[in-house]
Amino acid sequence: PNLRRLVDVWMRQTGVDLARRGPAFETHIQELVIDSIQSSKLLSPVATCITGDYTFRPSGSRDEQIDLIFSIGNTVFVAEAKCILEPTDAKGLAMHRKTVLGAAEQALRKAKAVEDNRIEFIGDARRFGMNLSEDFKVEPLVIVSTSTHVGIAALTVPVIDEHILGRFLDGELEDIAYQPGDPASSKRLKTRFYSNAAEAEECAPGYFASPPQMKRFIDGV
Repeated sequence: PNLRRLVDVWMRQTGVDLARRGPAFETHIQELVIDSIQSSKLLSPVATCITGDYTFRPSGSRDEQIDLIFSIGNTVFVAEAKCILEPTDAKGLAMHRKTVLGAAEQALRKAKAVEDNRIEFIGDARRFGMNLSEDFKVEPLVIVSTSTHVGIAALTVPVIDEHILGRFLDGELEDIAYQPGDPASSKRLKTRFYSNAAEAEECAPGYFASPPQMKRFIDGV
């Protein structure tokens, strides 16, 4: 059994409103991004995360509430965060996929609102210390609380989780090579994603679209 799902089931049985997890998850992811940027020597001078419950209100179109929006250099990432119950059967898997596709549609719509109203967004984002030029890029993301569908794009939008997002902001992924016959000879291997801020901005879209953490599983399939 999936232990994470079991906790959710217990919460539901005791009368907890599971819908409350959504805003809590959004806040948690936002705090992860803020803390990671502030603790990074490479990213802190060039990366910014808009804090709090942010709604973009362009004059020519509808208001858009954006769960998470952060920038690295002149690239803006518009993310839709979804706290979903981990599926354990065919119906649950189908419903999970439907939710992810819906989140991707939302992320694309909100990214388009930002892109279509560049000047207004630049002025609004400046309030939060995010300084952009008029040719900034916009990248949509979907961030889910589960491992299901992670690493597989939905409507061209990368689908990631907290771990994949956090590792990129940390700048590296650490693996351990363990030798069962001789534990003393075990080695720690690190994959560094970027060595400067410009590389971080350049490689971020590709990293999210094809997370290296998923490569071993994809190769195995």
